[in-house]
Amino acid sequence: LNIGSIKSSYIHSQIGEWPCNPSFIDDLSTTPNLSTEYIHTTGAANKGIYAIEYLLFHPNIMLDSNKLKLLQLETEVLEQRFTDLLTIWTGTNSYVEEFTNDLNINIYSPYASYINAIVSSVDFIYKERLGKPMGKFNYIDTNKVENPYAEISLEAIEKTLQTCLLLYKGSETLGADDELTFILGDTTLARDIENKFIDCIEKTAKLSESLKTAISNEYIELERLYEEIRQLKKLLKNDLSSTLSIIIILSDTDGD
Repeated sequence: LNIGSIKSSYIHSQIGEWPCNPSFIDDLSTTPNLSTEYIHTTGAANKGIYAIEYLLFHPNIMLDSNKLKLLQLETEVLEQRFTDLLTIWTGTNSYVEEFTNDLNINIYSPYASYINAIVSSVDFIYKERLGKPMGKFNYIDTNKVENPYAEISLEAIEKTLQTCLLLYKGSETLGADDELTFILGDTTLARDIENKFIDCIEKTAKLSESLKTAISNEYIELERLYEEIRQLKKLLKNDLSSTLSIIIILSDTDGD
């Protein structure tokens, strides 16, 4: 959840800034006396998960000592950033205290931010991770898939949907679904949202190819998935938010 003091730390951009910049990464690999300290000072497009993906799947990685060294250092930097993220959540004066105890319902409160994060993640799938590669906002462009080198874009989308469903339900504890049931007096809307999440997850899992290939070979199935994502987004952005009296704020950079 990129919310609250987590968001103001900008740490998420250093973990998963998408897309990475291959030219910058190539240049970075030739830096003399390269170190983790130096990588920390570079731009977000040079490091993180997507930069590591680019390096791992580079055709000449095993023959390029500079890129191998950079790959090692990038991985160490990413590990440190994950540790830093965990510290912000659970360390001294951590955000988990505010997240757990601040029960206000205003536009930037933890609860409103939590709901917004779920909606934003689904919206990001709808617009960026599926919509743009499929040509929904311009022309079909397979270069815009999220994981062009590892070709795991659909798997990544499925994992995000599973995580959002878990956040919505709150695992074994109370979640947004329980509040919907409490407010409305029945489980209809809560179950509709859960079932729509499950429909989206199942349709994503059934696509047998990478997103790049599916755009060419399974576009009809992708269209069905896209429509399910659209319906899920509508349920979350309209029905969920209005029932919980929470304002949804979306921007072009949400979901990253």
